[in-house]
Amino acid sequence: KIKRALFDKYEYEEDNEDYLENILTTQKLILLAVTRSLASWEILYDQMKHQNNSLAIMLHLDKIKRGAESIFPQAQSFKRPYFD
Repeated sequence: KIKRALFDKYEYEEDNEDYLENILTTQKLILLAVTRSLASWEILYDQMKHQNNSLAIMLHLDKIKRGAESIFPQAQSFKRPYFD
């Protein structure tokens, strides 16, 4: 999804209405997926009493999330039709 969102961001102009909703939906899905994955790994981290490498995964997911938020700033506020 990230690869597609990056391709779409640089391939299509922002004023192209045909692709704008599709692009923003993909970008928002990235943020939602990473946020949910991060929350899941936090639970695993607490349950496993810090015995696995979940902290490294959480740090990586946080880095992805922050990067996506900076590259796709409008995605967070986008309201997906029939979902948000």
